[in-house]
Amino acid sequence: MEVWWIRHGESEWNHQPRWQGHSDVALSALGERQAEFLRERLQGESFNACYSSDLERARRTCEIALPGLQPKLDARLREVHYGYLEGLRRDELSAEQVAFLGAWLENPYATGVPGGGESLQDVTERLDAWFSELPASGKVAVFGHGGLIRCVLWNIVGPPRGNAWTLQLANTSVTVIRYGKRTSIESVNDCGHLRNLT
Repeated sequence: MEVWWIRHGESEWNHQPRWQGHSDVALSALGERQAEFLRERLQGESFNACYSSDLERARRTCEIALPGLQPKLDARLREVHYGYLEGLRRDELSAEQVAFLGAWLENPYATGVPGGGESLQDVTERLDAWFSELPASGKVAVFGHGGLIRCVLWNIVGPPRGNAWTLQLANTSVTVIRYGKRTSIESVNDCGHLRNLT
């Protein structure tokens, strides 16, 4: 099984920037253009199946990048739920939220975010449940989110120590992983298709 994990294009809240998580935020104008450049990158690739988070920024990226290929939408492919942080910029956080965020970033697997949010362990469990339903072979495109794809990678190489966000994933970046007797990370954060985007 070869899975192409693709992050959505820039959203309006990525641009501002605001914590978005499960909030359903549309692509920005730049995000739409990134998805168009991604479409050129994916031309000639053949996928046995296509899956997407049900959130608009991922779904719309998929529609633009792989026109004519109907994705299977699944809420288990959503971004981390950031609870009471969603919709806020860092400079809008209360002192309590800043203190919580500092502790959460040190160990995001242990604690969910207040206000209905998740830990990365929660995300990993829903991701594992989704993955268990995939066929054993083939080539699959998955349109998702930065936090989700980080969990995918850390599930292979082990969770990070300290600040969990040192692994950066650009909007519309492609991460390719081959699963089998031996899992192989083929590429991470491939965004070469954006080189000529101005």
